[in-house]
Amino acid sequence: MPEKIKQFNDYFDDLWGKHSAWVILLMAALLFDTLTTIHFMLEDKIHFEIHPLVRYSALYWGPVAGTVLSAFCYKMIVSVLLAMYYRPLRFWVLILPAILSILAGFYNLYGH
Repeated sequence: MPEKIKQFNDYFDDLWGKHSAWVILLMAALLFDTLTTIHFMLEDKIHFEIHPLVRYSALYWGPVAGTVLSAFCYKMIVSVLLAMYYRPLRFWVLILPAILSILAGFYNLYGH
């Protein structure tokens, strides 16, 4: 088991050492998307959320906690884990969700 933990730590150190700017960009984009989604949901529009995980977690835990857990934490954890293990695709695994989150954030603000 300690060998797996060391391997996980090495993968994360490698990811952070080479692509920390992209991880930070992804984090900022997800934060923007999360905050605009919370703003959108606080106007009693939870049922108009397209993403089922975000919608159901917002219905269960509320528009703030549910959105933070599903829109930020879940997406950030999955993206970082994928980037750690799919080394040749790291750039794309980090940049594409960032672009989509920025576009989703603007849609939450101006698209309705």
